Amino acid sequence: MAILSTTPFLRIHLHEPTALLEVEWLDFVQGEPLREALLDALRLAHLHHVRAGLCDTKLMRTIRPTDQDWIVQRFIPELATLPLKRLALVWSSDALNRMGVSHVMQRCSHLLTCETEAFDSRSEAFLWVTAGSAAPQSAVLSEI
Repeated sequence: MAILSTTPFLRIHLHEPTALLEVEWLDFVQGEPLREALLDALRLAHLHHVRAGLCDTKLMRTIRPTDQDWIVQRFIPELATLPLKRLALVWSSDALNRMGVSHVMQRCSHLLTCETEAFDSRSEAFLWVTAGSAAPQSAVLSEI
């Protein structure tokens, strides 16, 4: 696993054996920094030809309504252009974040052609999103 980008509120990992990009939210962020981080994740996903995504929102807090709108209108349509097979989400421990993410997913689920699933733990999400990958099982398990 390689760390491609890090900020005080976000870390982006690449799991090369499975072409998985993992976006790990570390803290609260809103507005332009949130949008720039999401666009950076998209840029890296295109650059590394990812086939799977994992979004860990465990430590992320509330997503403001204006940011939710931007995610639905701008980010998700671009995300849908990636050749993703699976997209896993790890639920936040923050109730308001869970509501916001659920709202975003309801509004844009029709745009995503990949399988999507939400989990309470990162390890469950990682195992699901990498299932059926071309990597040997030992390579997948070593990254958990």
